[in-house]
Amino acid sequence: MSNLLSAASLLLAVIGILYGLWYGEIKEALAEKIPPHAPDMKKPHFFVSSVLFARAMPLAIAASLVSIIFLPDTVKITWLSFMNYKANGIFNAIQDYGAVETAFCFVVIFATAISLHSIYLTTKLYQLRKKLK
Repeated sequence: MSNLLSAASLLLAVIGILYGLWYGEIKEALAEKIPPHAPDMKKPHFFVSSVLFARAMPLAIAASLVSIIFLPDTVKITWLSFMNYKANGIFNAIQDYGAVETAFCFVVIFATAISLHSIYLTTKLYQLRKKLK
């Protein structure tokens, strides 16, 4: 289990670093105003497109893949914990508590949150890009 936690944590760290590095640029692209005249849309369209395809989409895909890879183990751990609680009660279930399993679930939940936010930002950028076309 500790190898699984190490792998998930390492991948989350990479995703977190990319998210931190690229978030400002993504927000800047989302703040682009739609010019009133069609000829003026070329530069904002190029900027939004480049951020969408070079930053937002790769981040959303990578974060989603990390979540998808580790989600089955997280569901399994959560299910087994719930069944242990249901069969043995809270006090006996606490004796079987594992910090490594809990940390692993936390890492996957955090990766999923980054994934969902990245997908949201990607969708917003895509909509803005369509308006600038």
